[in-house]
Amino acid sequence: MVDPTKLSAPAAIIGAFDPTTNTGVVPLHACGPNGATVGPHENLLLGCTPNNNPSNTTTLVINAETKNYANIGGITGSDEVWFNPGDRRYYTGSSAMPGGSVLGVIDGTSVLIETIPQSSASHSVAADCKRNTIFVPQVAPASVVGIGGDTTPVGAGICVTTSSVINAAAPECSKAQASSRGVENVVTAATTAPILAGGEGGDNPLDPDLTAAGERSKFVRYAR
Repeated sequence: MVDPTKLSAPAAIIGAFDPTTNTGVVPLHACGPNGATVGPHENLLLGCTPNNNPSNTTTLVINAETKNYANIGGITGSDEVWFNPGDRRYYTGSSAMPGGSVLGVIDGTSVLIETIPQSSASHSVAADCKRNTIFVPQVAPASVVGIGGDTTPVGAGICVTTSSVINAAAPECSKAQASSRGVENVVTAATTAPILAGGEGGDNPLDPDLTAAGERSKFVRYAR
């Protein structure tokens, strides 16, 4: 933790954490992180990964003020992480998860909800908090792009050609799918996450045009 107004120039050495100034290096429990994101109540979720620390098997949430922490089991190997205030959930791009890449879904109380399989090396994630849509870039299938392409069942289900246009002739892609998606090379699926309800008439407080009734968070896979 750093107070930029108190750094010396041209270089600064950051020492051990000093609780009187709330600055310095904070030791992390069982976490060699990549990404970090700020969630509710000044909590930070860190993308712990065995790529940095081979013993990492969990994901860490630590409070920026108290330094209290919780290790979340069942999810690790994350690179980018994101907190979506629309559904008050964390999302992790866990490309180094044992068993294969997943999108981790963690609620605002630091409880793992689910993991959703992704194509190999899928490590990025972003969220549209108004529409609660989660975006996850994917590696295109090897059957389309050749060497370096994805060989998992997830990659095989991505409807895309080498020109990044929906391939309506592919067995897994119906013409209706291609027509409805235009030229976007995406695959969408609903998660189990309902959008945040509240406000007048049950509207999403972040966007009055979106109602909570029957809506769910979605994730979108983009091939690259």
